[in-house]
Amino acid sequence: MSTLNLRFRLTTLLFLVAIVAVLTWEFSILRPARTIEPIIDGLAAETYHEREPFIIKTRDIGKPVVPFLLKALRKHDSARVRYECANLLGEMADADVALPSLIVALKDVDPDVPKVAARVLGDFGSESKKAIPALIGVLTHRELFVRVRAAEALGQIGPDSVDAIPGLRKALKDSDGRVRVQAALALWRINREADVATSALIELLEYNRGKSYVPQEAAAALGEIGRDAETAIPALLKASAVDDGYHTRKYAVQAIQKINPEIEIAIPPLGDK
Repeated sequence: MSTLNLRFRLTTLLFLVAIVAVLTWEFSILRPARTIEPIIDGLAAETYHEREPFIIKTRDIGKPVVPFLLKALRKHDSARVRYECANLLGEMADADVALPSLIVALKDVDPDVPKVAARVLGDFGSESKKAIPALIGVLTHRELFVRVRAAEALGQIGPDSVDAIPGLRKALKDSDGRVRVQAALALWRINREADVATSALIELLEYNRGKSYVPQEAAAALGEIGRDAETAIPALLKASAVDDGYHTRKYAVQAIQKINPEIEIAIPPLGDK
């Protein structure tokens, strides 16, 4: 074989290798971006019915979509896209990957975004402890459900949220009972502050009774506290005697049974379902 022929073959081989490399780059980098980014953009549709196909497609892609969700959560112009990305990260990303972007999302100008970010951080539980300072910061957010989700998340993180106790105690005086329920429950979950939590929840058993689910939520929270909420029994008995249309009596009965399974009480037939 001549030297010229050998050089030609080597040049041809190198050329083919270069083509394979370019195609690999195209399919591994450019093609996914061209495929995934329009799907992410589809999450901006106005109604959930319109967004649902894009949500399903995003889930179907699996882990490769996570970097695109992280980028869109931080930079996309549409608040709906940012909202859906935060929600999907809770399903598809590991906590350590999603946390930095979710923490940034707590400061989003659209309140729906920090609301869902706080919920996802709570779902991650103790893995979200790096988010505790940011969650404390939104306990006083102007939007009700951001405050609710932040208090709930701090409780779900658990004992690592000890630095949140002062803020949660202040939240017990929030203007809305839904925040107060979650703050009381969080204090119990973090530091087993049964007396403080029980006292607040007893008061909430009468909060807008017949007009709100807060009494039901308060009764359920007292049931979670269990035996340490013994002082709530009289208030729960009172709550169990009246059908307010919001299932409070059902949860009150369940709470009594969890606090003291041996207690003998006459409870009217339950109409709530």
